[in-house]
Amino acid sequence: MVATDGFLVGRVKALRRPAAALLASRSLPARLSAPGGSAQSLDPPYKEPVVAGITFRPYHPADATALLALFLDTIRRVNSRDYPPDQIRAWAADDIDPAAWAARFEGRFVVVAEEADRPVGFAELEADGHIDRLYVSADHQGHGIATRLLADLVAEARRLGLARLFVEASITARPFFAARGFVTLVEQTVACRGAQLVNYRMERTLT
Repeated sequence: MVATDGFLVGRVKALRRPAAALLASRSLPARLSAPGGSAQSLDPPYKEPVVAGITFRPYHPADATALLALFLDTIRRVNSRDYPPDQIRAWAADDIDPAAWAARFEGRFVVVAEEADRPVGFAELEADGHIDRLYVSADHQGHGIATRLLADLVAEARRLGLARLFVEASITARPFFAARGFVTLVEQTVACRGAQLVNYRMERTLT
């Protein structure tokens, strides 16, 4: 049910009203094998959120095509509840360059959720604590997949010694992040292929 920015292909065009901070419970860190093969150890008492039938693993370049299809389908079927058709067409455009899409994963910590060898979600973290994209298949909403993906990002951020995570959350994703300890800093409007879309800059302090 989650989609973060994903449409930030333009620069922020306008900053609007700051929103009140929302306090909520934290998600728990998890253990994940890193792309280089090393395990990311966590101190107790943290436990992984368990999602039946779903495997969580590092991203591989061969995943890029399937993740692009998931991204487009999720926006068109889930985010379309909160954004009008013209904005959805711009955000999930048919002409997204597959090579440019794949290149965005390079150098990032990326977790893929899969069921029966098919990706059903993914999340990515940049080295500065920015969560760029977090998406779960429209057919796998409400099963805890996004919560587990976020937990893996939190665990990696803590491993890196980051002080905070931040995200540009869509209207759809904002309640998810708010319920997991992120506070809304500002509502903003971003340009995307000629459309103007609202999202929310949010952050979570790590302690």
